[in-house]
Amino acid sequence: VHGSLFDLAKYLMLHARPAEAEGVRLVSPETFQRLHEAPVGESYAFGWHVMNRAWAGGDVLHHTGSNTQWFSNAWIAPGKQAALIAVTNIGDGSGKKAFNVTDETLGRMIANHVGR
Repeated sequence: VHGSLFDLAKYLMLHARPAEAEGVRLVSPETFQRLHEAPVGESYAFGWHVMNRAWAGGDVLHHTGSNTQWFSNAWIAPGKQAALIAVTNIGDGSGKKAFNVTDETLGRMIANHVGR
């Protein structure tokens, strides 16, 4: 899938605020809930790593991805109705450098804007 960063941000916010998705008519809030729930004993739900984080006040959704030229790292905190993304044009094959750069950036964003 290819899209602009603006469209990606809008997509992430739909996951952060599923009740508002009805106006978009993408999917129902109940479908978003199903997409965000990992099967019992698992931590992966339909493309999202699901884990609990204190800064989010509960569960968060996490996903990274690369097209080998760009790398993105996204966190969604539905309990705080927040979505964060960091993107870099470091498209290294392993993603280690790109992950570290975006993870550090997201950590600062969380500390300054969400984890209060």
